[in-house]
Amino acid sequence: MARTRDGVRLDDRLAEVVASVGIPPGGLVERREPLDEPTAALHRLVLDGFLALGGPPDRSWLADAAGRAGVAVDVGTGLERLAEVDLIGLDDRAAIAAAYPFSGVTTRHWVTLDGCPTVAAMCVIDAIAIPLVTGRIGLVVSEEPGSGLPVRIAVVEGEARWDPPEAATVFGVTRTSGPLAASCCPAMDAFTSRGAAERYLAEHPEIDGEILDQAESEAVAHFIFDGLL
Repeated sequence: MARTRDGVRLDDRLAEVVASVGIPPGGLVERREPLDEPTAALHRLVLDGFLALGGPPDRSWLADAAGRAGVAVDVGTGLERLAEVDLIGLDDRAAIAAAYPFSGVTTRHWVTLDGCPTVAAMCVIDAIAIPLVTGRIGLVVSEEPGSGLPVRIAVVEGEARWDPPEAATVFGVTRTSGPLAASCCPAMDAFTSRGAAERYLAEHPEIDGEILDQAESEAVAHFIFDGLL
């Protein structure tokens, strides 16, 4: 069934595609809404940290930011709770490795917002969401898997311009269970053309994916991330 939220409507096919990877009907912000306010505030500080630093904030930075904001939260416990609901990912040292849409490690997807350092995104859909949802001027650069060719998406006042003009994306899921970082982020990429995306899916049967055009990609990014950033 089609889904509509915050003025963004997904047709039946796109709604089914989004649901298939485990995105809640209300987008990822639905995972934050049931949390207690200090933990939800900590999540917002984590996202702010990525934008400010160009990478994951450490616990000291978060503790200082929480103190300045008047948020009474145990940072370690709060991060563990955020990881439980799959809003962030922690590495084996309990450091932040991911906080959708941001990545704490190098990926093929990079975003530069006006006035902010360049930051890595978990996948191309996450990358597109950062300038679209924040309403900031931004440039997304995503490397096509295999060829390494760049797909550039310039966003100004909510309008995206794609280069090359024939670019498309794959929105998919792997056969790996677990959090979004493992199950679907590795299966979401940008391609220089629909044909390139078709060839990639044919060569990678382990990915169950749908090819999205540019407007569909932007709509899905909005739907998943509106209200979160």
